[in-house]
Amino acid sequence: MAGIILVVALPVASMYDLNGSYTLAWMLLLVLTAVTLFSWVGSCLAAKRYMASDVELKQAQ
Repeated sequence: MAGIILVVALPVASMYDLNGSYTLAWMLLLVLTAVTLFSWVGSCLAAKRYMASDVELKQAQ
């Protein structure tokens, strides 16, 4: 877990060093949050489809 935090913190800190502002870093974190959210929602939908098709296959047998 600490490794993941370090991997994310270093680019954010370097953005602050380059721009003198965290604005760009906040934009990046917002984009990453949106990507993560949509990935979770997509995974949940895919799991529901998989479970529904699995139930249909068992009922067909």
